[in-house]
Amino acid sequence: MQKLALAALLLAGGANAANVVIAGDSWGEEGGSAFQGMLSTYSPNTTLNNIAVGGTTALEWIAKLGALKTAITSDTTHVWLTLGGNDAIQGPLPVCGLVQKKSAEECTTEELSRIKKHMITIIESIHKDSPKVRVLGFGYDILGMGKLPICPPLARGIFPQCIDAAEGFNTCFNTQFVRIQAMWEELAQTYDYVDTVSMLGTLEAAGGDTSASTGKPDLAKFSPNSLMQTNCIHPTQGWDGGFGVVFKKQWTLYWSKQLQ
Repeated sequence: MQKLALAALLLAGGANAANVVIAGDSWGEEGGSAFQGMLSTYSPNTTLNNIAVGGTTALEWIAKLGALKTAITSDTTHVWLTLGGNDAIQGPLPVCGLVQKKSAEECTTEELSRIKKHMITIIESIHKDSPKVRVLGFGYDILGMGKLPICPPLARGIFPQCIDAAEGFNTCFNTQFVRIQAMWEELAQTYDYVDTVSMLGTLEAAGGDTSASTGKPDLAKFSPNSLMQTNCIHPTQGWDGGFGVVFKKQWTLYWSKQLQ
């Protein structure tokens, strides 16, 4: 029943022509209002179709390619594809560390290899059907894993190898997390229709961390509690929240050069 409801939602979303399509996970779903705020403020003639569904993985979106292609119309110029995080969190990372006893680096390398294959399938499929569409992907921003009560234990569950790391838990965790952005940079170098822009460090800088700036995160810290939700992985919602901070910066770095 849940899969049928998801398919219906995606297909319904595809009925509306839009210049920008958001597809993927909860960063797209929950960040959609702030993204729309960005467009309304800076590019009011740009239309948006958000078909992102929280909790979904890159593997699941391969099965939903028909719905994604339906959402992309002749008016569409860009697809923001926000994927990868759930593949890791819901996937084998905890098992890799706790059961297989592999290092954090080994586990991340294995998982990113799987995620990248799924991403390639999706972006190549988009391009085959819509060769003029540009795909934007980025590796989120530093998470809010310092926020009590559930975030520190969640972080330890994802990377138990980092608990006694010489460089400190935060640095160990973030060093692996930022590799999602590195994956997008590899994809952007490989495909001339794929773009990326690093948002890493944006929330830290907005929270007053002078050691961080957009694209240069402070790996020894997590994003500030004031700009992160209690679920640890999402900025606070809305144009005035953490998502708004991210998209205001993203407008300057990317969208202002892309949209009329």
